[in-house]
Amino acid sequence: MKIQSVIHKIKEVIRHFHNYITSLATHSSQNEEGEVEVVVDPILRQRLEVTLILAVLKFRLPESWK
Repeated sequence: MKIQSVIHKIKEVIRHFHNYITSLATHSSQNEEGEVEVVVDPILRQRLEVTLILAVLKFRLPESWK
């Protein structure tokens, strides 16, 4: 499989799970005025995306599926 094809497929998987990953990386915090705001932790979001990418790259289809 060509590298560009693999990259395209991984981007599709990331797009598919984007909302779920964002919800997992979202938390509430209090600002200086005491107001609660909902924020997405970009570092946590990126770590979740990397974990997903690594899982996709490790996944192997059974020979009977090919």
